[in-house]
Amino acid sequence: MKKPKSAIEQALSVAKSVTNSPVGVAKDVAPVVGGEGKDEYSHPADANIETTDNPNRIKFKAQGPAGVKAIVVPRHMWTGSSRSIGMREINRYRAQVYGAENRDPLTLGEIEKAHKQAMQSHFAKPVAEQRAAEAAALERLRAARHISHKSDTLDESAKLDTINYEEDAQGRKFDAYGSKGVAGHALYTSGHGPNQKQVVLNTCPGQTTGCGGGVSADGVVDTIKGTCFAPNAESQYADSAIRRACHAQAKHDPKMTQDWILAHIGSLRNAAERADKKGRIVLFRPNIVDESDRSSREVVATLNKQRAEKGLPAIIGNSYGKTNELNDPENGWYVTYSNSGPKVKRSVRADENGREKKVFHSVRDNYQRDASRVRATITAMENRDKDLVNEQGNLTPPKNSYMVIDAKRDSDHAKNIEKAVKYAKYWSAPRKVQLLSTAEQNEGGEGHFDGNGNPTTPDKAHYGHVVRNGMRYDYQKQHILHPRLVQVGVNKDGTPHMVPTDSRFRDEEYLPRKRFKTKNGKVAGAILMTTPTTSTSNDAHESEFTHHVDDGHLEHARKNNGEYEIDAPHEQEKAANTPYAAPQTVKFRAYGGAVGHGVLDEAHDGMPSQSLAVQMHYAHRPETWEEAETNAARAPSNRAVQRALQITGGLGTVPAMMGSARRR
Repeated sequence: MKKPKSAIEQALSVAKSVTNSPVGVAKDVAPVVGGEGKDEYSHPADANIETTDNPNRIKFKAQGPAGVKAIVVPRHMWTGSSRSIGMREINRYRAQVYGAENRDPLTLGEIEKAHKQAMQSHFAKPVAEQRAAEAAALERLRAARHISHKSDTLDESAKLDTINYEEDAQGRKFDAYGSKGVAGHALYTSGHGPNQKQVVLNTCPGQTTGCGGGVSADGVVDTIKGTCFAPNAESQYADSAIRRACHAQAKHDPKMTQDWILAHIGSLRNAAERADKKGRIVLFRPNIVDESDRSSREVVATLNKQRAEKGLPAIIGNSYGKTNELNDPENGWYVTYSNSGPKVKRSVRADENGREKKVFHSVRDNYQRDASRVRATITAMENRDKDLVNEQGNLTPPKNSYMVIDAKRDSDHAKNIEKAVKYAKYWSAPRKVQLLSTAEQNEGGEGHFDGNGNPTTPDKAHYGHVVRNGMRYDYQKQHILHPRLVQVGVNKDGTPHMVPTDSRFRDEEYLPRKRFKTKNGKVAGAILMTTPTTSTSNDAHESEFTHHVDDGHLEHARKNNGEYEIDAPHEQEKAANTPYAAPQTVKFRAYGGAVGHGVLDEAHDGMPSQSLAVQMHYAHRPETWEEAETNAARAPSNRAVQRALQITGGLGTVPAMMGSARRR
């Protein structure tokens, strides 16, 4: 008697029948010739392609947000390589499985909504049916060639390598995975055949001109012109470019996105079960190179509930960003707030007589983002009246955050900083007294409070405030955690080779048991103080997002129990009328050849705690996804207006504008 098929086997049969051919090979598709991507037919999209100065990159005429009219992409992403077919052919397979009609791409908000609806229905089914649906969705994506026949939605990444050298409290090691799309802007194909069109996606709404390359005057985007590390891999490696483009397209395609999230659930489920057999833990990091994943936190939380019922360890999520993504350790999801630069830059400059003098500069971008920093790392609130809570209705804690200082890595000065500095006294942007709440006005011109909210002396305070010249400045003390090092092999002399770890979900284990409390009774987020990479130029050490630490700061720290004071009120006043301008360096790009990968890997592929380029990108993310998408849609007009106001002086001084900004 023939054994009946299991639910998963039945689902796979359904997936295969979609194309009436073996999974991964669509029917009625002409054979594809490798190499330069030439084949036996004329592709409709070819008429929209133009050559560029770089023979390895091509330009597509395509419409996109914020006035985008064209996009420059790696040639091999479209044409393929000797080993892989490109999106030019992959789109034909997609048409066989999901249809050839035109489908405009979903926005990130629409993707999040579609995924949430799909998950609600999916997780309401018995687990056996969940597994079958997940397997079937993955096979359809494989049939459409958007995922290769041996792969799933997860990527193994060198950016997660440091976790391999750590263990959890039970001595278990980790299996680390990420998920990558195209960084910045991506090409999306709508439809197939004569009526198809190309569309430009913005996969990183929080990108800045510096990190993403911006939009040229004639509406062209080319991410290779930015400082973001991800496009380098896409330009160098065909397989990487094609895989990321497939992931981005599948998530944004209205007919594919539900299959994507179901396949993603199954991918994480299967990864955890493989880890169980080895006695290991799964670590997942979303948004490694883009900002399109808003669903994995809920996926991990739900899978962890199922696993807890079986007594299995939780999957851990480890994310970075400056968006409003929830920090939810209760459900295994840890979010580190990305680097916020100082509001005041202190530097030593020569005057007209050649004498050195100390100068204070205000950094406008960091002032504008200071309220977001406070909400994320101190209050853990959406606004003054609403705490951030998870699905269980429990309070979520303030996020720990990065801080990049301008010291040279491994220098004597950096070592002295680690010895002397224990916590930060971080001052907020000023607020006009007449705009304060009644309770704040009743607190008087100066106040210092302990962890229970009782008045105390400044040296024993956890938080406090002072009023100067009609403006109130608040401060919060936050513990500082210097780089945690893990051993990665040995040096030539036999000594341990230590590198900074990036497993930030472990940080709480290395912080003091008695932490500084916030005004609303929470534990203030810690600050992870780090230095730029060894390959970072001297000029790049002084930028708007690096904090200055000099001998004066160290002397103050030694006399005040390790205190490092940031943006003190008197410094903010001195800096108010002196906008910061970073040193300018000559930038160029060379093509052809290679001189090893040591510097490139560290500077562009390093983790956020190690890469200055990544920190620059993260430092300027908007505080919410909605703000990011709104800013992206109106970016050109915003930049023009802001520049005009700067030229005419219309923006005024930073402290003076704080009250009006809050009224808006």
